[in-house]
Amino acid sequence: MAQQPDQLPKAEVSNADTSTSKPKAPKAAKAPIGAKLNSEPNDLSKPQPAPKAAKAPKAKKKAKDDDDLDLLADLEFDLAADQLIGDENPTQSTLSISADPAFDNHKAGFVSIVGKPNAGKSTLMNQLIGEKLSIITSRAQTTRHRIFGLLNGEDFQIVYSDTPGVIQPKYELHRSMMRFVNASLEDADLVLFVTDLFEDFDETDVIEKLKRVEVPVFLLINKIDLAKTPDQVEERIAIWKERLQTELVVPISALLGQGTASLFDEIIKRLPNHPPYFPKEDLTDRSERFFASEIIREKLLTNYRKEVPYSCEVIVQDFKERGDDMLYIRADILVERSSQRAIIIGHQGEALKKVGVQARADMETFFGKKVYLETHVKVEPDWRNKANKLKYFGYSS
Repeated sequence: MAQQPDQLPKAEVSNADTSTSKPKAPKAAKAPIGAKLNSEPNDLSKPQPAPKAAKAPKAKKKAKDDDDLDLLADLEFDLAADQLIGDENPTQSTLSISADPAFDNHKAGFVSIVGKPNAGKSTLMNQLIGEKLSIITSRAQTTRHRIFGLLNGEDFQIVYSDTPGVIQPKYELHRSMMRFVNASLEDADLVLFVTDLFEDFDETDVIEKLKRVEVPVFLLINKIDLAKTPDQVEERIAIWKERLQTELVVPISALLGQGTASLFDEIIKRLPNHPPYFPKEDLTDRSERFFASEIIREKLLTNYRKEVPYSCEVIVQDFKERGDDMLYIRADILVERSSQRAIIIGHQGEALKKVGVQARADMETFFGKKVYLETHVKVEPDWRNKANKLKYFGYSS
């Protein structure tokens, strides 16, 4: 049995937070975010790579005539929907969806959000869907994975895709992150390129990627709430129009939501007619286990400095329900060196305890349940450069 935090001996490297205080009550108007997530078996012992959402693959062979072409298109749609829906009899399910008159005027599409680190991509997606799915810190490279956020309406489904900031890779981890970005551009119906009012125009690598995109691109100039004068925003818009040809330029404040209503209207106009890619009740493609690990990683980024938080990975080894109102979560925090392990734990485990207390509070709000959180710090040398480890951690793309 895990010990309480205030009973930890000096050499202990685990942090079990079992405070009996009541969890923060979720807003009365809506259920906790965790209640809307994909559930998973309680006895999972290994992290699972997130499934990819697939769009209908393009035809690689030319049909001999129009009838062949129609048949090929039908088969492609069946295959793509099979991968997404995952029913026991997916083909039958797909055919019923495609034949449902309710979807004749339904719009659905993938909207990829790309840009440099710290441009405000995660803040924007959270603002657009009205929930906090992506973790947000002031540190660069906070987002490591591609995360889908779904916005559903009666006649539309927007699949927003938050992506890692575009960087020059230094580790195999970075190369995996850039593969997430490339994949998001390949299957996008629309791309939102996010820059900000104070960017030093070093987005050449992003621009080169966008030149190969064959779908509409919106340029979003973020952080206009920090502009000293209106002219500052107008000047930045003029400069960008000379640098990059895009379909639309939209000044926004992702933090305050300024400009996002008109942005939504423009996105809807450009979505293709298509049945929903995901069930309408879904909020994201990610599991509860994933968000538990991201909450812990967010606290590592906010509590530690320099290279230490970037050397960390969080793996949730156990995620189990205990009764109706308690979650048991056991997580490993992996670092690359013993010296980093000592920093994470801190004197008499106090630093690790602080991370655990903060993470547990956010988890209780997110999941709407009390949380028993147990964390352990382990050394995994050079994990950021080990392809097999990265694949195990869910970074394959």
